[in-house]
Amino acid sequence: MRHSSDTLLARLFHEEDGPPRSLCNGLGRCGRCRVRFRTDPPAPVPADTQVFSDKELADGWRLACRHPHAQVSVRELDIPKALDLGEVVWELSPAPPDPIPCCLALDLGTTTLDWRLVTDGHVLAHGRSLNPQGVMGAEVMSRLACAADPRCAARLRQLPLEFLRTLLRDAALHGLRPSRMCVAGNTVMTTLLLGQDTAGLATAPYHLDHTGGREERLPGLPPVYIPPLAGPFLGADLTAGLAWLVRTRRTPVPFLLMDLGTNGECILALDEQTFLATSVAMGPALEGVGLTCGRLAGPGVATAVRLTPHGLQWFDWQGRPLAQPEALSGTGALGLVHVLLQAGVLAEDGRFSKDARHPLAERLLEDVCVLRGEPVFCLDEFGSVRLTATDIEQLLKVKAACNAATTVLLQDAGLRWTDLAAVCLAGALGRHLDCGVLEGTGWLPATVTQRPGVVQAVGNSSLEGAALLCQDAAAREWLQAASARIQVRNLAELPAFQQLFLERMTFRHVFRHP
Repeated sequence: MRHSSDTLLARLFHEEDGPPRSLCNGLGRCGRCRVRFRTDPPAPVPADTQVFSDKELADGWRLACRHPHAQVSVRELDIPKALDLGEVVWELSPAPPDPIPCCLALDLGTTTLDWRLVTDGHVLAHGRSLNPQGVMGAEVMSRLACAADPRCAARLRQLPLEFLRTLLRDAALHGLRPSRMCVAGNTVMTTLLLGQDTAGLATAPYHLDHTGGREERLPGLPPVYIPPLAGPFLGADLTAGLAWLVRTRRTPVPFLLMDLGTNGECILALDEQTFLATSVAMGPALEGVGLTCGRLAGPGVATAVRLTPHGLQWFDWQGRPLAQPEALSGTGALGLVHVLLQAGVLAEDGRFSKDARHPLAERLLEDVCVLRGEPVFCLDEFGSVRLTATDIEQLLKVKAACNAATTVLLQDAGLRWTDLAAVCLAGALGRHLDCGVLEGTGWLPATVTQRPGVVQAVGNSSLEGAALLCQDAAAREWLQAASARIQVRNLAELPAFQQLFLERMTFRHVFRHP
């Protein structure tokens, strides 16, 4: 039986008196919404049996995203605290005697909220937190479904507003006084923040009621500048990043910006006047959300892996070795896929292979088993941290969608990968992956990755752009004019898109167009 988001037990996580929670993908697979009934647990559903051991089921553990709440209160449940913790750094200590006027720049991401307080180009404070909307859906489509209910839409708006008001109060305590803001987010996050109707983004034909490029007044906040939104799924995060790459980094053209998170947005800058852009739904796999043992990068989470004669060597987001990962980030999972492909333990179609001939394959094959009917690669002897066949399929779908999008843009422009002066990777994909992994799993061709300096990890280009636009009126004017010249390609309207996508469901790069 399917329940609405308002009747599920998981709704307790976003009530005002509910505990802080990690992101849940809402699919009954990641186990991040786990709760334990102290008495009278409901009968387990199939999703419960896929996540919990027999002992855990007997102890009362269930998935909150798969059971109706039936008037259960928080006090009747054991609810683990959030696994994904935010970070805040105040650069000024002690607080200055007189408040310093500054600007608050925010990258309003589907998964995370990254912010920075700046003045005259100097960073006064910065931080990163989970988007509190995550318990109401880990990706944009689930939040759009939730927003169809006016009560849920109101809560989706209220959560980030509460976060920002709290941040402003904390800033005041540290002697900082933000007098203006710039918020760069995708179209869904922006529309929800502004309290506008999301119907145009929920069903085809898709359209935007608000195209950004102006200052807004939001309750309890200083004036908020929203950068231009280029299309229904091409948000201010993309255009802000474009402004920063052109105006501040002076990136040589032609360049391709790939901003890959829960939504994949790509823009091809042929020169400072001509831009082609498209987007694809990717889901939260690259953020670590949605994977069986996935988590955002943080303590104990593997973001990279290397195959050595002694076995697998894991590394965290700061490049430090991990003896035993507690979870995998999206890039850690993709790095593991790359290692398994190199060893022949995985075939290019994403299936486990028993015919591997690599010298270290035999050792890796010992960690492949079948768990509840599904092939998995176990990172520990108990299989408590694992990469499943379903996880690999999710990563393969993300790669195929991105591969299709870049193919369309380049061929529309009459370019090949070798014609690009720069490929700029924003977000987690560029932050934690090296070119070898990107080439080996088919995201980028060798003709690009093997040219020194072409592939550039640009970090959070959305936040960099928001900080620029918050302070630079000339940059805002340039972006307003440039955004009007962005030509948007809607991949869903391409008759051959399904064929494009299916051809790219392989862990190698495909460029041909049908």
